[in-house]
Amino acid sequence: MRYFKIYWLLFSIFSYEIASAQIENTDYIQVITYGQSLSIGYAAQQPLTATAVANNYMVGNTPLEYYNGKDASSKAELKPLVAVSKNGTSEQPIVSLVNVLSEKYRAKTGNTSKKFIGMGAGIGGVSIEKLSKECTNTADPKPVYYTVTDILNKTKTAVGSASVSCPAIVYMQGETNYSGTKQGLTPNTDQTRDKAEYKALLLQLKNNMQADIMATYGQANKPIFFIYQTGGNYITWGKEMAISEAQYEFAQENDDVIMLNPHYAVSHINDGHLSTNGYRWAGEIFGNILAEVLVEGRVYKTLQPTAIQASGNIVTIDYHVPSPPLVFDTWTTEDHSHASTPKNYYYGFKVYKNGNQVPITHIIIQNNSVVITCSSSLDGAEVEVTYCDGSMGGRGNLRDSYNAVSKYTYYDDSATTNETYTPQNASGAKIYGQPYPLYNWSIGFYHKVGDPIDGGGSDPDPDPDPDPDPTSPTISTSVSSLSFGEVNLDAAKMLSFTINNTSATLPLNVTSVSSNKTQFTSNWSSGTIAAGGSQTVNITFTPTAAGAVSGTITIHSDATQSAKTVAVSGTGQSTTVDPPVASGSIHYVKEGGAGNGDGSSWMNAAGNLQTTINSAATGDTIFVAAGTYTPASASSFTIGEKTLSIFGSFAGNETSRIPAAVPDTAANLTLLQGNGTRVVDSWSTTYGLYLQGFRIQGGLISGVGAGIRMKNGTVNYCTVTGNTATSNIGGGVYAQNGTVKVSNCLIVGNTSGEGGGLLAEGANVVVDRCIIKGNISTGQGGGAKLNTSAKITNCLVAGNQSTGKGGGVRAAGEAFIHNVTIAHNTSNETSGGGGLSVQNTATLKNSIVWGNTAGGSTNDIQNNNGTRAHSIYRGAPATDGNWNADPLFVNTSGGDYRLQSGSPAINAGDNSTVDYPLDLSGNTRIAGSTVDMGAYEYEVVTGIVAVDKDLQNRVWSAGKRLFVQSDKAGELSVYSISGALYHKQIISGGKTVINNLPAGFYIVKLDNRTYKMIVQ
Repeated sequence: MRYFKIYWLLFSIFSYEIASAQIENTDYIQVITYGQSLSIGYAAQQPLTATAVANNYMVGNTPLEYYNGKDASSKAELKPLVAVSKNGTSEQPIVSLVNVLSEKYRAKTGNTSKKFIGMGAGIGGVSIEKLSKECTNTADPKPVYYTVTDILNKTKTAVGSASVSCPAIVYMQGETNYSGTKQGLTPNTDQTRDKAEYKALLLQLKNNMQADIMATYGQANKPIFFIYQTGGNYITWGKEMAISEAQYEFAQENDDVIMLNPHYAVSHINDGHLSTNGYRWAGEIFGNILAEVLVEGRVYKTLQPTAIQASGNIVTIDYHVPSPPLVFDTWTTEDHSHASTPKNYYYGFKVYKNGNQVPITHIIIQNNSVVITCSSSLDGAEVEVTYCDGSMGGRGNLRDSYNAVSKYTYYDDSATTNETYTPQNASGAKIYGQPYPLYNWSIGFYHKVGDPIDGGGSDPDPDPDPDPDPTSPTISTSVSSLSFGEVNLDAAKMLSFTINNTSATLPLNVTSVSSNKTQFTSNWSSGTIAAGGSQTVNITFTPTAAGAVSGTITIHSDATQSAKTVAVSGTGQSTTVDPPVASGSIHYVKEGGAGNGDGSSWMNAAGNLQTTINSAATGDTIFVAAGTYTPASASSFTIGEKTLSIFGSFAGNETSRIPAAVPDTAANLTLLQGNGTRVVDSWSTTYGLYLQGFRIQGGLISGVGAGIRMKNGTVNYCTVTGNTATSNIGGGVYAQNGTVKVSNCLIVGNTSGEGGGLLAEGANVVVDRCIIKGNISTGQGGGAKLNTSAKITNCLVAGNQSTGKGGGVRAAGEAFIHNVTIAHNTSNETSGGGGLSVQNTATLKNSIVWGNTAGGSTNDIQNNNGTRAHSIYRGAPATDGNWNADPLFVNTSGGDYRLQSGSPAINAGDNSTVDYPLDLSGNTRIAGSTVDMGAYEYEVVTGIVAVDKDLQNRVWSAGKRLFVQSDKAGELSVYSISGALYHKQIISGGKTVINNLPAGFYIVKLDNRTYKMIVQ
């Protein structure tokens, strides 16, 4: 077997300092585009960006300095920056570029009056030689380069005594160097097609423009030279793509040059020029990148390969991915998934063996890599790989998942423009009226596997400080300490750090990553870290008692230094008053009673629940069998001044507690039915109630808490439904002035004046793994209203309604919302926060707020007070891990808010914000390396091979319902045939029914037994 591996030298990983990566403190900031037709917006049909942004200017009548006097009316005066129809152009990319850059600068600095100038120069159809200052190949008195100096001189005159600087040049050229003749530096010579010569010309052009700008404006810093990669139909010869490769290598070799995101995905027309939308779209993409560098001070790296290896018939291409995950996107741009048989390319990729193209049989994405399977072995052969070469029209389908919100939306230009392809969303609808996607797309490349990739220059030293001992590796860690904060006693929290091998040549063998305290555990399994590499280590804190604990994580290795350590600390936090089960006597209650009715056993079960509560002592436990229990007229089940544990859902013959299950899915429904007032009342400031396994319904009261009123305690695995607080608050649950936990509950179909499903005030409330659905408030908070310090985690809040603010949740106090899905809720108040309304502050993390309405219009969140991070909601900024993208729920019409494969919410959260190790379905909260957003973790079943014939007569379907007859209690899971989890619950035995299953194949798993089933 022959094995090749190469590493692309990414300039940013060597800690280059990008020269002049700053905006100087001058009165005016200018950006200049220069190049050929795409740089000036040639062939655009109409000026889209015709409304000026305040304090953004152009010099003269258009944002372009035309060559050879085509705009003789242009004067040295400032005018508002807008797109202008003139001389074959209409939508100049410099306009949207500067509008986006200036907006981000003003937002970052708060300096809203800073003035910007955008100007473009150049001419269509010319080579780099014709654009060079040294060019003599022209019949005109001046070379094209004079347009640059004219811009500088006119700008200087236009601003008068004010100061001006230019921090950025955007160079957009290369197409004509692929084709045409007689475009050399001197008369009757051809332009270059040689990679090295093109780079030399680029260097001279860059230096000239930087020098002229600095001299004219007197600025201290060199402008950054931003360069794009030629793409599209212009790449007309040679799989080597010499000009495109030269541009990419040039960016690697020069620390004042940055490669822009490829533009091949934006809309274009048949001859290779961009459409009207395409020019504005490209300008906005470039403006975001300039802001990343000039405003945020970060080095931008687009999506680009970092390593390529070939072994057997497999080619693996590792990528630097700015915003994982990688995606093969065939809807934003044309579908290049494959050609006709034999399939010689996929998504823009081609593989050559000894000069001949090899059919590709399969291609997949694995983490940050593209893995290509070829039809034959590549061992012992010369192997070449291309992406986006000329035969592909310079296009492909590989992108990242960057999801910044664009400034502009896609204009419906179908009546005037014949776009080769109009972008669609993943559902196939054209994106007219929707934001432009701002993904990073992979650069085009050609590479011969086994060759070094150094751009033709010398390699920078990734480790300038020599190892203290050349015979041993060196080690560092990304942090010196981890602080987990407060973590609930029934939960766990995970944080991560990296172990870095700082040696340039030697591998690092890590023998163990251990803790001196059992509460802190590591996931370390891999033993060796390659030279210059790193390994992420997850540390989990699982508190075993209330109070603070601290410890040390020790990394043992063969590094020169002594063992590295990371300090860890956290605090166990008790947020419940759960009494120990059966710490006192156990009392048994059965509908109608049994035996002598003293409640000492099921054989002698009491028949009256309230009487049993009254006779029980603090610390006692009550077991309640299936049936309907109603208090006296106009009375509640009242706990009084004692601590009790009350469990329902028993068949009435058990000798111990049964597995916890929501009563509506358990075999033995235990119903607490209201009788003219609230149903359950636990109103002690000293004691508390633990309530589990009941349906609580039919409460009706004009006061507070029609279903449950509680000051201290826990409601676990209960259904709270059909309760009404007619003129007050807390239709389902009302919590006040204590510590209350509501977990694993269905809070459905309740009504109140405020807080239709739940209202909390003056209490330390935790709501975890609950479904809050279909509740109504005639005031605020259809699903829930939080007037206090409250935390909601792993919950679904859907289909609730309010007349006032907060159709889903109204956060009137301090709220913490982690891994929650808030979807399709409604507020009748305009701008009232159909999903979430914030009065004071709310921390929204790892959550999805989507599809909510207020006053009949889209409105997910009202008021941005607090923190928004690693969450999806409409209008979300492209910061702090937030996304503005369809979360791709499985079936919202059927109430299924789990995630589809390909959802942007998968592996996109923040592990440090995970409060509980399970999601709403009871699945492990972090299924991969990174937590998902929303209430449900995307889970795929693995390892199901054998079919257990024991289940053949125990699993059947009828009318889109699945029936499971179990001989014992256990965990029941239903998976789609592709392995995605559809349903999970704990069953107590007997017959279980799962309703409304879509037609298809399913895998039923009961504990470790599996069976395949078709639902028609």
